[in-house]
Amino acid sequence: MVLGGINTSVVPELDLGIVRLRARIAKSDIFQDSASDEDSDIPSFEVDETAPGEFVLLRHHLQNSEEQADDEGEIIVVLGNAGGDDVDGEMTFALESPDGEVTTETLTVPTSEPLPSGAAQAYTVGSFTFKTAGEWSFTATDGIADVHSAYDETITIESPEE
Repeated sequence: MVLGGINTSVVPELDLGIVRLRARIAKSDIFQDSASDEDSDIPSFEVDETAPGEFVLLRHHLQNSEEQADDEGEIIVVLGNAGGDDVDGEMTFALESPDGEVTTETLTVPTSEPLPSGAAQAYTVGSFTFKTAGEWSFTATDGIADVHSAYDETITIESPEE
């Protein structure tokens, strides 16, 4: 079988973790409401099947990519599970304005719908008011075991057009 350009019939099972992840993401509809092709660019991450389940923050984007100052909007985060067990729990995210004002929101992945090992899923984190234009910072403050090396915490909010 050829999956993602890799002939899986000649690749040992242990090396298929990332291939399985990409296949799961390709089958899901987690970005069905997104207007941008870049939303499907989920970075790959390593899965340790012997470790307990743990959340990895992979990326984020605004629900509406055209947010402006004084708009209210939601932030979508993509979380991965880098452990061998399903994972659920609470995590806290902080949005810092260019003026240094910090707003936090809690996200809960329920026990009834845990994130499976090696999977990635998009979740909506709160509703935020972007009071000023500029470079905002969106970070995880609690409940995340790791942040992907390609993660960019910057959210740019434009000034309203006159």
